[in-house]
Amino acid sequence: MKTAQSPQRSTSFASRLLAELPGPGLDEVYAARVLPLPRRRVELLGRITPARVQKALWGFEVRMGRRRKICPDEVTARYLRLFAVLGLDIVSIPYNPVETSHILPELEMAFRQVHETLLDEALTDPSVEQLRRRFPDVTARPRSFEEIVRDLDSGPEVRRWRRRYHRGKRRVYQLLCRRIRAAEAAAAGGSS
Repeated sequence: MKTAQSPQRSTSFASRLLAELPGPGLDEVYAARVLPLPRRRVELLGRITPARVQKALWGFEVRMGRRRKICPDEVTARYLRLFAVLGLDIVSIPYNPVETSHILPELEMAFRQVHETLLDEALTDPSVEQLRRRFPDVTARPRSFEEIVRDLDSGPEVRRWRRRYHRGKRRVYQLLCRRIRAAEAAAAGGSS
């Protein structure tokens, strides 16, 4: 019988991983740069999902599963995609797209750092060395998790390793969402 992991353990993993980031975290950039500005709220899907930006007839759209969110420009679409991937249900976005375009590179860099830290954590897993001995074609420093999976077969140890990676990613995303919601609540409480 499997036992459920304690929420404290999963939170400590996510907290430790976010504390190891070299620069400011996504939640810190959001709280410092977005929340002080005049902003509007946009509803998103509300669950972790792959999202992509796509050119549409009247602008751009963010595709989140089967749902689409129409955006007037690419900057707004990239901004919304970032938070849709995290799984936020509502996100604040500055009214002025020029301000959004100044903030977006910092947010994307923080998001990239989260992914690089997750990948480094996955590569330090002891089972990776066993997998590398079995599959010598795996690249030494892959650019993405998908690149590793493409090099491996779908054996049971690979599936377990993939499950651990995605579980850790989900924990980090959930913690980021909680921190962003807390920052929004603090900003709403401070402005009243």
